Amino acid sequence: MIKVCLGGTFDPVHDGHLALFRRAFELGDHVVVGITSDGMAEQWKPEASPFCERAGAVSGILKGYGKSFEIMELNDRYGPALYGDFDCIVVSPETAGVAREMNDQRRKEGRNEIRVVMVPWVLADDFMPISSCRVRSGEIDTHGKRLKRLRVKAYDGGALGLFEMFDLECEPVSDAWDVEVRMTVRDAGVWESERLDLSDRYGRRRTATLYHEKGKRMDRELLLSLLIRCSLERDRSRKAI
Repeated sequence: MIKVCLGGTFDPVHDGHLALFRRAFELGDHVVVGITSDGMAEQWKPEASPFCERAGAVSGILKGYGKSFEIMELNDRYGPALYGDFDCIVVSPETAGVAREMNDQRRKEGRNEIRVVMVPWVLADDFMPISSCRVRSGEIDTHGKRLKRLRVKAYDGGALGLFEMFDLECEPVSDAWDVEVRMTVRDAGVWESERLDLSDRYGRRRTATLYHEKGKRMDRELLLSLLIRCSLERDRSRKAI
């Protein structure tokens, strides 16, 4: 039997969590889901719902996979993954560092390492990862739909048109931004090479280079839209919905 573990606060459960659950059940015959206790959640996420409510919501979802599972209460960063007999641990980019620390500790204590399987972030409509804190703040819903105006720090006013293509409302700001946009254009005769850099508050960067005939803005917008949409579809193909 292949045993897989993962953990989190899961308040509320969103599409990013569903991607983790789906991957765990793809890998294993028995899945152990650790959920932070009320005491632990109070230290990091004091606004979290009670453990019994979070565990009940997760349990209801896990039953739909038709495989064996178990829910355990977490009172520390590593939980049963530190001492248990598991084949894999499923993590997000946010929790991958904790899994590496856990394996370091297992080695020191003479235990075998657990295979770490990282599931990429599931992106919201604004190209940033879906997270519980963003859902609780009302920025997005559990599926990543943007509910508040996107705060954009742009060095070129024309760059704001990028987000309008995806039906996102933008509010140009000088600080406390969600996304920073930088553009550079290189003139090459009748052709222009345009580089677009998107940076978000998670420290991720996306870069696209466009080649189009000078002055043909519609060509530029079409190319940019296709590039971003292709990038989004690659990420959204991993959604467990």
